[in-house]
Amino acid sequence: MATIPAMAFIVLFGIQFVGTIIYLFRISRLLRQLKTSHWGVWESLGSPSLLLNNTPGNSWLVLRWLWTKGYSELNDPEFERRADVARAFLRALTGNFALLLLLFFSIFALYSPLIH
Repeated sequence: MATIPAMAFIVLFGIQFVGTIIYLFRISRLLRQLKTSHWGVWESLGSPSLLLNNTPGNSWLVLRWLWTKGYSELNDPEFERRADVARAFLRALTGNFALLLLLFFSIFALYSPLIH
């Protein structure tokens, strides 16, 4: 019975891993499209890119912009659809990460010799 949390952790970790890779490709594409189609907004977010100009400050601005649907003010249905998908991935990965943390601590509590 104690292996169920461990199995769930492995499955959720796999989902997190694959989902993160997909998210990184999607956000990279979204940032490139933002730069070419909405340069002013891209610049106001700190000119973000996935690797080259990735600072904690502009990463936070992009995450907040996605989380609060700041992109809906652009009146660009194609871009909004892509941003909605990236936002859905962000929210799902955040929830999955929270579940991973809970499972990690529950597994630690089950198997730790320090607690028993």
